Amino acid sequence: MENSDVSDPMLLNASDPAPSPTDPHAALFLVLGYLRLPDLLAFQSVCRLFREAIASDRLLWMRITVEPPLSGRLTDDALLQLTSRAGGTLKSLALLDCWKITDAGLLQVVDRNPTITELYIPGCTYLTADGVVSIVQRLSERKGKLKRLRLRGLCNISRDHLDRLNYYLGINDHPQCSKPSVYNHWMSLPLNDNDDRPIDMDICPKCNNAGLVFDCTRENCRLVTLV
Repeated sequence: MENSDVSDPMLLNASDPAPSPTDPHAALFLVLGYLRLPDLLAFQSVCRLFREAIASDRLLWMRITVEPPLSGRLTDDALLQLTSRAGGTLKSLALLDCWKITDAGLLQVVDRNPTITELYIPGCTYLTADGVVSIVQRLSERKGKLKRLRLRGLCNISRDHLDRLNYYLGINDHPQCSKPSVYNHWMSLPLNDNDDRPIDMDICPKCNNAGLVFDCTRENCRLVTLV
């Protein structure tokens, strides 16, 4: 009998254990990073292998978006537990209409994740202007690099609040006035990737109050530079 060629890759793998027919295909793990939060949470209950893979992969939890219908059920404790999966490396947190989240709850998350660069809190009606300023201040004091802040729906924000937010974000003289953006739809505001302004609020040129400032879609109006 002739000796077998040990360089044959088929023979090299012959002693490897065959994959179980019940194990998920390896390609399925590639899609985990593209799943929305509800789908990712659902995947955890499929099998032990998925549960362990999802729990141990911090990259899956570096960008968290909570939107309806999960928003209405999210509490401070649940948010802290959810964001803890990033292991302190959370980069982006979007809480859309999470009306149960409080200033204290969000501050705990920020304390444990000073690496946050994007914070979206539209429709979080329990949050206050003073609380949000404190949260952004905390990120600044911890050498954070918050680059994008979205506040749609935040009540009672004053010019003083906005000035302090601009200060902690490193914005001087409201430069977003010189970089107009057109918002075509109210619901597209929170996660508008085409808007590179650090904050979605500004001083209204007509009433001189802090708020959302919508740019006119007429080309001749958009060419006018506000003084």
